[in-house]
Amino acid sequence: IAECIDDSGAVLSTNEMLFAPPSQLQLPTAVVSAGVAEAPNADGSIDVVVSASATALYVVLTSLAQGRFSDNAFALPPGTATVRFLPTGALDRSLLVSSLRAEHLQANLMPAPAARPYERPRAHLAA
Repeated sequence: IAECIDDSGAVLSTNEMLFAPPSQLQLPTAVVSAGVAEAPNADGSIDVVVSASATALYVVLTSLAQGRFSDNAFALPPGTATVRFLPTGALDRSLLVSSLRAEHLQANLMPAPAARPYERPRAHLAA
């Protein structure tokens, strides 16, 4: 984990660094889900609770609602985390709820192809 810290010691950003290409990682099967709070916060943002059954890397939240998430493409250990959706203009909660997607790396990795045993070429017999 790499952290960027200011002069007062406050963490400005945190980044997970992989030591292998994502396709070579052996990740646990994780179920990731997200839910939207019933009401917005006083500042107009709204909380989105993201949960994972196992460690999930590169959790990405998307929605058709206009705005951005306070954090995205993050690592999520088993359990829950809360991020905020920051709308551009008026919050359309119903669109956010209906179109919210939570994806992660393990769910999008293709399984490695099975190794095929070596087969000797067959001799063709002339008729």
